[in-house]
Amino acid sequence: MELGVEGFPDRWFIQVYDTGACDPNYTFISPIRGSEGFTDFGNVPDIIAEVLVCERNAR
Repeated sequence: MELGVEGFPDRWFIQVYDTGACDPNYTFISPIRGSEGFTDFGNVPDIIAEVLVCERNAR
């Protein structure tokens, strides 16, 4: 399954099994690196911004 935040290029790829359970490992892909800043957040709710900051910095 692919998940994203509307208006952002960041994507999470999660494997979902036939049972409905999700694999705890996932892949995060973004063309934006944490070192490039976070000026694209604008009016994003704080919790969404925090998640994106953490993911981008972890790459």
